[in-house]
Amino acid sequence: MLTYRVGIFVSEQSEEKPAAVVSREPILSIILGKRLRPVDEDYALSLANSMSQRGLDIPIKVRQRKNSLILVSGAYRLRAAVILGWHEIDCIISVQSELEARLEEVEENLIRRELAALERAIFLAERDAIHKEMHP
Repeated sequence: MLTYRVGIFVSEQSEEKPAAVVSREPILSIILGKRLRPVDEDYALSLANSMSQRGLDIPIKVRQRKNSLILVSGAYRLRAAVILGWHEIDCIISVQSELEARLEEVEENLIRRELAALERAIFLAERDAIHKEMHP
């Protein structure tokens, strides 16, 4: 099997262990674990609609623990994949401690900049205009 570190190809003959590999994994093998906030089902449905048209742009991130995969980031993408009936999902499998993974979840949510109402309206209008141009 060939794996790659984000941006660096590593052959199966390489003795170097990558910091993370990207792999397609069964959704049922991924454990959500304790999350700081629940997944908003309406947003997950909206994301599922997007993913049904575009696919998964960014793999979810998991960490290996014994024979399990624990979700680090991507709860909404994972829920959307379940809604779509997918059986597998692309994952970045990282080598992290539980604390490192928890910190990543916290930081990812803290640095996310939600759109203000006006910004959201502008982006929605632009998306609508693009869609109409692509599909006259």
